[in-house]
Amino acid sequence: MLLLERHGLSSRIVVDLAISLPALFAGSALGILAFRNINEAGFRRTILVLLLISGASLALA
Repeated sequence: MLLLERHGLSSRIVVDLAISLPALFAGSALGILAFRNINEAGFRRTILVLLLISGASLALA
């Protein structure tokens, strides 16, 4: 809120935020559905694999 009041937030950041919000909500909804539909061990394994892929892609970039 302070950045908005002091006009420290550029318009580019606001646009990027608006673009990323649908992906954030979609990912949250998919995570909730996956958590409800698979057992705890399967969910944990899936999350760990996704984290491994994400970390590997960052390390290789």
